[in-house]
Amino acid sequence: MGPLEFIGIISNTPEVESPTIWRDPANGDLLIQTYRASEDDLRRCKEVGSIPGHSTDVPEHETVVRYTPNDPQFQRYREGLRYGPDDRPAWFDGFTRPALGAMDRGVVMRRARIVSEPVTDYIRYEHHVTFLNVAIGEQVRWLPRRLASDIALPGNDLWMFDDSKVMFTMFSGDGDPVGREWTTDPGVVQLVKSAFETVWQRATPHQDYVLT
Repeated sequence: MGPLEFIGIISNTPEVESPTIWRDPANGDLLIQTYRASEDDLRRCKEVGSIPGHSTDVPEHETVVRYTPNDPQFQRYREGLRYGPDDRPAWFDGFTRPALGAMDRGVVMRRARIVSEPVTDYIRYEHHVTFLNVAIGEQVRWLPRRLASDIALPGNDLWMFDDSKVMFTMFSGDGDPVGREWTTDPGVVQLVKSAFETVWQRATPHQDYVLT
């Protein structure tokens, strides 16, 4: 039996966690190392079951694993980790340092998030940790998607700099970043500026936005 082919590991894996995928070239099977499902996960799987008449028990030669979006901090949140208002976790330093440097130069940082309601667990996590952005001086607002139907929105997540440059970030269906694209095209910049200002006026400041 020949060796397996290494396919990949999550890009931001911590030293003690390493969800990984291998491929068996002999038959094309994928071997996946990921987070083990909890007893509550197993119970919920059994409650739903699968096709009518099929056993809901997990056979001895099978197991259930949980695939989680590619964010170890989100995984810890799902496991029950919560931060207090005075916490400053080390993983946020990578954003804090450049953000504070920019704001020291007089830059105003505004972030608007458009979200579907009821929100997903990941949005609940983002909302929970947004106090870190606010603590360093960033302004953050939230807009329910139902209030954005008449706004001409750009098709991708983005950052705009100095009202003249836009960086789009493209994501996979699983929410992982797969590419970035810069533009200074005046038409695109104007679209982004107009859309953002409309969203900003309608959106709710972070401290007032209540999750549903």
